[in-house]
This record gives sequence, structure tokens and C-alpha cells, in this order.
Amino acid sequence: MDAGARPVESRRQLGPQDLVHLTAQLPLEITPVSRNPSAQPLEPSSCALRLLQPLAHRCHPPITGIVSCRREGLRTQLLLGFGGNQGDVAATFAGTLSALGAEHPVVAISRLWRSAAIGPPQPDYLNAAVLIELRTTPQALLRRCHELEHAAGRNRTREPRWGPRSIDLDLLIAPGLVVLSPDLTLPHPRLAERRFALLPACELVPAWTHPRLRRPLAALLAALDPAAQPCHPVGPWGPTGRS
Repeated sequence: MDAGARPVESRRQLGPQDLVHLTAQLPLEITPVSRNPSAQPLEPSSCALRLLQPLAHRCHPPITGIVSCRREGLRTQLLLGFGGNQGDVAATFAGTLSALGAEHPVVAISRLWRSAAIGPPQPDYLNAAVLIELRTTPQALLRRCHELEHAAGRNRTREPRWGPRSIDLDLLIAPGLVVLSPDLTLPHPRLAERRFALLPACELVPAWTHPRLRRPLAALLAALDPAAQPCHPVGPWGPTGRS
């Protein structure tokens, strides 16, 4: 090599661990959950996410991850949606809540709400919201919810889209938490469109702000037409009682 020649700079593509290292000083957490080349990369939904997006797109394969705008050590609350229209729905909800509450402390429970079903002709749905303390990752909670649905008689592989079911458990929203992964989107992608989800949610956390739409849940509910999506309160329920 000539004395005046410059050495060839070694370049490599960034990976998930590089992104974690580069963001270590930011007041948030990021946990890569997929290295699928077809996975959707991070999308901006807050100032912190906009800072991360250029780094995420430089990674190969693109990173899909959990971004939480909270400092480590603080407890995270998450809102779950319960729905169902087959069998004794209140009893199914109560049994499922008892099993779930043994793993994630239950903070509050909404009333039951009745609404017309979406999809093929079928009985009305009962819906409720449950506020829990999240003690695992959202993906682990989603897997647990699917196990509880199966235990209650639901078969996701055979049921028609928006068909009748004994129970449907949805992860709705957690404050400051955005998840974009192949198996889970949080907040729920259709939360802002559904009165049957927002009504029980607003009984518990009306001031929570949707981290992507940047509007309180109460404002999202007020923007929907009650006549187009009629919902009616039914009454209380819980692990030890029925509506």
C-alpha cells in the first residue's frame, strides 16, 4: 500500500443489537420481535419513534419492534377487550378473567354492553373492557389470550371471519405503547372505529391518549355516530358474579 493511500473503510449493515445500542441513552425501550424481511418496519407515532425510524430502516432485515415511551421499572397498564355471543357469555367472561387475573392483576372492569354483531346474521354481542397490569410482553399476553379462547371453546382456524364465537379477547391499548409486528398491532387497528370497544374503554380510561392518533379515547368515542353503532349497557359482571 502506498504511504499516502487511505485504508479501505469496512462497512457493514446495522442489525437489531446495533439499534438497541444506539438508542440506549434515550428514555424509552425497544425490543426487536421479528427479523422477517417482509415484516413492516417501525412507523413514526411519537417524537421518539421519529428519532428511531431512520435507524430502523438502516437495519437489514428491517426491524419490527416494541417501542415503549416509559422508563424501565414503571408498571405498564393495558386495556383488554372482551366480546362474545355464544353460550353463557357472562360466565365465560368471568371464568376467563379469573384465569387471566392470576397472572396479570386486574385493576378495573367495565360494565357489559350489548351491540348488534358485525358480519353474517348472528345473535347480538356482549362486550366489556378490563384494565390489567401487564406482567409479560404484549406478544406473550396475546398468546395467553388465544389459549384462554381455545379453552372456552373458540376455534380460530375454523370460524368464519366476524362469525359467532364464545369469546374474543383483544389487546386494545396501553399508554405510550406501540407494537408493530406480524402477529400484533397495538393499539388495536380498529379501536377508533368501534363504539362497542370505546364505550367500555371510556368507562375506565377516557383520558388515555391514542399514541398514533394523538387523541383521547373520549374524543374518539364522541366522533362516532351513536345511531350508526347503537350500544346498550347491560350491567356489572366479574369473576364472582354475572350480569
